[in-house]
Amino acid sequence: MMRLTRSAVARSGVPVAVAAVLLVMALVAAGCGSSTPASQGGTPTATPTPSITPKVVPSVSASTIVEAAKAGDLQGFAAAVAAAGLDSALKQNIPYTVLAPNNDAFSQLGLEQLIKDLPRLKAVMDYHVIPAENLKIGEIKNGQEAATNLGYPVVFTVKDGAVVVNDANVVQVIEGPTWSIFVIDKVLSPPDGATPSAVESPSP
Repeated sequence: MMRLTRSAVARSGVPVAVAAVLLVMALVAAGCGSSTPASQGGTPTATPTPSITPKVVPSVSASTIVEAAKAGDLQGFAAAVAAAGLDSALKQNIPYTVLAPNNDAFSQLGLEQLIKDLPRLKAVMDYHVIPAENLKIGEIKNGQEAATNLGYPVVFTVKDGAVVVNDANVVQVIEGPTWSIFVIDKVLSPPDGATPSAVESPSP
């Protein structure tokens, strides 16, 4: 595990605020034990049978996606959003759905290494943003696709109220005034060869 010293942060160019979150994530990962980083390839594994019914909770104290992420078990996601330059867009109160990997998911992937590879980070995070749509978990149909900010769709599998997106379980949903956060238990891998999209964020 990389030690995030002040000199290491200065050499890496990672913003101090992001580095602080990474330090917390490193401590979380240490507490959970070592894990093998997820594959860098974009080919999803076999879609699991949906078995977890996500809990839907309203966001009563946060008005934006970024605020809600910082308040929940999504500090790794918030750090990745900031490093990818998506925080300004996601602070707007306009329709969005984000697929937010929880802290355990980012710990397994190796968030420090991902943030050091900015083009890949941007592609990964764009693949977790569904622009211009505030999806409701109870209205999603089995086999439904949703276009992402990367330009490639994700696919939902639904069974008896449980929902999987690609190969990740939706474990919780946080609903805001114009947006939804689908908390997932795995970082989604973009298709092979995908690059950060030039898709513009919707205007307020």
